[in-house]
Amino acid sequence: MQAIPPARGLRFALVAEALERFAAGRALNVLDAGCGDGAFAAAIARRQPGWSVVGVDVADSMLERGRAATAGMPNVELLYADVTEGLGNEVYDAVASIEALEEIPDDTAALRSMVAALRPGGLLVAHVPERNWKPVLPGSDPTWRHEVRHGYDADELAQRLHALGLVDIRVEETSRGLVRAAQELRDRVPSQRPRLRGAVSSVLAFTVPLERAGLTWGRGRSLFVRAVAR
Repeated sequence: MQAIPPARGLRFALVAEALERFAAGRALNVLDAGCGDGAFAAAIARRQPGWSVVGVDVADSMLERGRAATAGMPNVELLYADVTEGLGNEVYDAVASIEALEEIPDDTAALRSMVAALRPGGLLVAHVPERNWKPVLPGSDPTWRHEVRHGYDADELAQRLHALGLVDIRVEETSRGLVRAAQELRDRVPSQRPRLRGAVSSVLAFTVPLERAGLTWGRGRSLFVRAVAR
């Protein structure tokens, strides 16, 4: 299994644990909205084999890669779907959106679709860049890949979710100095050297538990969002 980069490992852990706390031992029907290559959908489906996990995206090449990686997994399905055009009504117990909203021009339509897809009492979990984030190390890329907006303000995002009818809204800063620096170090390894990237990711994985224990510095470069449907 390919090593997970530090920042991705942090957000996967946060979202997975939030879903598991919400489940409280029951099986969930989960949507991974904007799933990309389906890495999180596959991870949570392996972690919770009794759950049903659907991932949707518009990137055919990434979906194909994910389908190859999840072949033989009966509880995960990766589908082509535009998250701004409707994802069904009251279909899912939980919807996760992990580093996707900043890449979607009409993020209001995307959020509206995600909320509509939740059953009453369902959980929306999202992870997005913070609006004013900057890299830690000199020379690192100052933008998120494929971003159409640089990120989100915590208060404004909470207000938008409230306007869409969500309650119990919590927005926390994540991805502070330690994990962000580790991610930027990993990203400096050329993509043409995947084995080296994997090895570096494995070495830097220790930064995730350290950061979660508070052994880090600075403000968060990302926001972790949880909210409940009425």
